[in-house]
Amino acid sequence: ALMALGQDGYLVLAERTMQAAAQLKHGVAAIPGLRVVGEPQASIVAYKSDDPAVDIYAVADRLEAGGWHVDRQQSPACIHCTVSAGNSQAVEAYLEDLRLAVEWVRAHPEARSQGDAAMYGMMAKLPARGLVRHGVQKIMEGMYGPEGKLPELGNPGQNDADPLMGLLNKHGAQIQAWLDRWETLRERSDDWLKRLRSWLPGS
Repeated sequence: ALMALGQDGYLVLAERTMQAAAQLKHGVAAIPGLRVVGEPQASIVAYKSDDPAVDIYAVADRLEAGGWHVDRQQSPACIHCTVSAGNSQAVEAYLEDLRLAVEWVRAHPEARSQGDAAMYGMMAKLPARGLVRHGVQKIMEGMYGPEGKLPELGNPGQNDADPLMGLLNKHGAQIQAWLDRWETLRERSDDWLKRLRSWLPGS
């Protein structure tokens, strides 16, 4: 790129990219219920929900339904954006659609148990990581096997022949509720242990 654009051309694109990344960061921070993850210094921006009523994976589903390409991440659950000079003109439209998506998800709490939001949400919370590994292996087998089948990720749990997907399809809502309770209990026990340590002599 540097050879084709020259130093000045490259710097123009770099400045446009960084301005767009800053616009995205400030725009996300201004939306109630969202928070930028960390302090990104370059053109990679990730954001998560700090409002229990806003499931970030349901927000991702809503954005995707509106035509945006969405990159979901785990630990923490968040949406990951790569900003470039090429997509800098779309930041304002993206932020407006993001604001509307957050409002919609807040008004439709059932969305967290549907579509990809249910699958990503449960995968992120599953205490048995072997189940996650099994699901990923099955997808890879299908993609790189002799038939080269692409997975139907838009309809998680549709294939009941796969044990994990069949489980999610039949009992997704109950599993989600159990995982939410488990996570709450884990957070409470962690808080209790911290308090206990603070009471011990020498702490």
